[in-house]
Amino acid sequence: MKPKAIIAAEEKLRSAHESYLAAKNAKTMREIRKTWHEFLIHSNQVFSKLEQGAKEGSSKGWYDKVKNLRKKEPLLCYLHHSRNAAEHGDTILENDDVFTGNPAHVTLIFDKFNSDTGKPTGPPLGMASWQAQLTLKTVMDSGVSYPPPPSHPTDAQFAPAVLDHLAKLIEEAKTRIEKAVV
Repeated sequence: MKPKAIIAAEEKLRSAHESYLAAKNAKTMREIRKTWHEFLIHSNQVFSKLEQGAKEGSSKGWYDKVKNLRKKEPLLCYLHHSRNAAEHGDTILENDDVFTGNPAHVTLIFDKFNSDTGKPTGPPLGMASWQAQLTLKTVMDSGVSYPPPPSHPTDAQFAPAVLDHLAKLIEEAKTRIEKAVV
């Protein structure tokens, strides 16, 4: 494994994490779509950087196993194909969004209510808001549909699991750094 590839992969992992945080804090669906797309791109670039660093030598066999796992493991498979769908415009489900749901909920807080109707009276005392979890949806890539992994059906479950997996993958790649021959 080439050390430069690991450095590049770590940078892409940081960018993926930053994109996820931006998506998490986004105020509009447009912002969420943009930052989620960036998360998908940067996350997948970690694999590309590691693949480039493992083109030859003893790490090639290791990366071949990673590539195979990416095709079979639901989390990694969905990551790969949702990036492809978003990047190549092949997703055709649910208005081309990668997820469904509302970005945030706002609740008005009242202290006085009509005893007959139960409806609030007077102005609100304040409001509370919270970030909703967005449900990932099935994506289309080259005419094949890929459902979200059952174990990680929301953005709040999927993204941290992806980031954790990528961090572990980079740590494993570090154990395969080839020593320079003198």
